[in-house]
Amino acid sequence: MYKHLLVALDDTPLGMATVTHSVSFARALGARITFFHAAPDLAATGEGSMLHSLDRQAFTAESDMPRHGVASEFGI
Repeated sequence: MYKHLLVALDDTPLGMATVTHSVSFARALGARITFFHAAPDLAATGEGSMLHSLDRQAFTAESDMPRHGVASEFGI
């Protein structure tokens, strides 16, 4: 059936549920899985221009997206 799954994610609670179901589905099929993380392009918004006006350290802190330890949780 399927040999390789491509799963799009974002930083929402639904994204975590998607990971859980996708890993289970891929294991059942014996398929590989690739996750694609979708993030907003802040440079294209008013928020992005505000972030660019911050000093470098503040910009880095504000622009970092939350990271999840999902791979280790599922042993992948």
